[in-house]
Amino acid sequence: MYASRRNVHLIRRAEDGGEQVITLDFREIERGRAPNPYLREGDVVFVPQSEGKIVISELWSIFRGIFTFTYRLDGR
Repeated sequence: MYASRRNVHLIRRAEDGGEQVITLDFREIERGRAPNPYLREGDVVFVPQSEGKIVISELWSIFRGIFTFTYRLDGR
C-alpha cells in the first residue's frame, strides 16, 4: 500500500563476489520508457516505503476522523 514505485532496488551478486545495486523506476518500466530487467537466481528485490504515500494516508485518516466526528455530533 505504501510501496515506492520509483525507488525499487534490485540487489544482484556481481561476478567478483560483491553486490550490484540497480535502482529501478517501475513507473517508467510500465510506460515502456525503461527496460524491464529479468530476475536471476539469488536476486533480491527491495521495495522501500514511500514517505509521501504515508503522509497522504495519515492526513486522509485525520480528515476522515474529523468528518466522522462532526457527522455524529449533528446526529444525522
